[in-house]
Amino acid sequence: MSNTFLIEITEKFPKRLRQIRLEKGFKQAELAEKIGVSQQLISFYEGGQNIPPSDVFSRLGQVLGVSLDWLAGRTDDPKVHQKRPK
Repeated sequence: MSNTFLIEITEKFPKRLRQIRLEKGFKQAELAEKIGVSQQLISFYEGGQNIPPSDVFSRLGQVLGVSLDWLAGRTDDPKVHQKRPK
């Protein structure tokens, strides 16, 4: 992982996670249950005290309906883009 990516995810991920969770109407405990972690971990993620492992990060994107690149702060487009079959 590059240092730039670590800085982006550390700065933007907590804010974006909280933002999209609230937009989708989830309480921390509800989101935690849907992705199989504790409410305390969601709180840590939103507080910038912890970054989820890749499997949890992927489940967050799926449940919240946003791209992982957006969640990580690598793009400003939250939409999930599907690759078109050739």
